[in-house]
Amino acid sequence: ANGQLNGSIENHSSTTFTDVVVIAGDGYQKLGTLKPGASIPVSFTPIVNGFGGPPAYMNIYPNYSFRPGGARPTDAEREGEAKTEILALLQGGGNFKGGGTAVITPMVVAWTQQPFETVTVNGGRPHAHAQTAVTMLLPIEQFGAGPLPANVVAGRIVDFEGETRQGPPGSLIVQNGTVTYQFRPRLAPGLRLAGATVVGSNAFFGPGGPVGPGGPASTERGEAWDWSLSSWVDVAYRSGATTNLPAAVVNPATGEVRMRITVAGGAFITGLALGGTVQ
Repeated sequence: ANGQLNGSIENHSSTTFTDVVVIAGDGYQKLGTLKPGASIPVSFTPIVNGFGGPPAYMNIYPNYSFRPGGARPTDAEREGEAKTEILALLQGGGNFKGGGTAVITPMVVAWTQQPFETVTVNGGRPHAHAQTAVTMLLPIEQFGAGPLPANVVAGRIVDFEGETRQGPPGSLIVQNGTVTYQFRPRLAPGLRLAGATVVGSNAFFGPGGPVGPGGPASTERGEAWDWSLSSWVDVAYRSGATTNLPAAVVNPATGEVRMRITVAGGAFITGLALGGTVQ
């Protein structure tokens, strides 16, 4: 609601988590300690991942990865370094925002120094330090009134015809063919989606074909399903950019949008998301 994630996290386990963080793209909220049976409210703005500079999770905890000089790290920095390395694995291998799409899936990470497995050496239990992360992806149950942040509602591919090959993680490269997407935001009862847009999360290829010299030129034609006419209508689609959609292509009852892209003579990396205003 109002462009923010709102909800709560409740601890149904017998473990006290010393620190909890919720991450949505480059947005996050640190929630502190979470004891058994306790609940913590969540309210913050998801932010679409950018493609310049280090990802936001590098700044959640103090660490010494980029600290200049040879000073000895503090205990907090050593612990923060371990947490940062774990977050890098959870967020896609630690690449500087170089792969996949920018679709946001909120994730909660709860930390504890309690080991969940017993380690023995020659029958004995060695003195060891544990850093355990319990993680969950958080499905968004519904969208309330306010802006629908870009790249929260991802397009689901429901039909494909043509030639394709594997692309970067989480994507396909369409050489020639037609891809049909379905967008289904879960709107709160009585609300509708206005000013709908489709946002391309194509960071590798620009409009008109691959970025860089020597790439083949491509053409992309966009169409959307008009619910009032029960037919496909043309939309001004451009790869890697924002496409404004007419009101008639948004289902008035559910907010559903269907869109298809036809590609010829080149390559197109899939990955689209729905935006607009819920009112």
